Amino acid sequence: MDDAVGLLLDAGEEDNTVVVYTSDHGDMCGGHGMMDKHYVLYDDVVRVPLAIRWPGVAKHGTVCGAFVYNHLDLPPTLLDLLGLPLPPHLHGRSMRPLLEGEVPDDWRSFAVSTSNGQQFGLFAQRMIRTADWKYIWNPTDTDELYDLQNDPHERENRIAGPGCGKILSALRRELLGELRRTGDGLVAGHWLEGQLLRGEKL
Repeated sequence: MDDAVGLLLDAGEEDNTVVVYTSDHGDMCGGHGMMDKHYVLYDDVVRVPLAIRWPGVAKHGTVCGAFVYNHLDLPPTLLDLLGLPLPPHLHGRSMRPLLEGEVPDDWRSFAVSTSNGQQFGLFAQRMIRTADWKYIWNPTDTDELYDLQNDPHERENRIAGPGCGKILSALRRELLGELRRTGDGLVAGHWLEGQLLRGEKL
């Protein structure tokens, strides 16, 4: 970020340019005994950096805890800042109000991430994460449920844990709804619905 701002200073455009710093994915770096991005949806991989500098609007040092999709929300955000129309096919949402210091009442309360295991063969996964819980649907393996408040490093799979049935059911329904809303091919038919909603493995 500092190098980019330095170049802008040299060009005299530092107050007229929005700078975005992000990444496409994280890396396990030894977490859970793994290296590389792997075929997992732990926070090590899916929670990536996002820093935006918008001179005169976004206050320096501000941290926003709202859920954003870096690569889905960035296009509508940049188009919005440029005053250009948003194509209807975009799944993301402009982060402009967040940058202006406001969190809209209808802002998303969760994030969904997907993996199709292209690097290691077909191993599809879908994940929904709230501030407190994470559920990972593994169609060909055991599902995962993590209590992020008490287990932030995702060490104990609570998928069959006592007292977790209500939150698990809610997360499964929320995930299915979001996958359908975005046209995810994994739920294009109804044959996997029972597996996702009720854990009926193949």
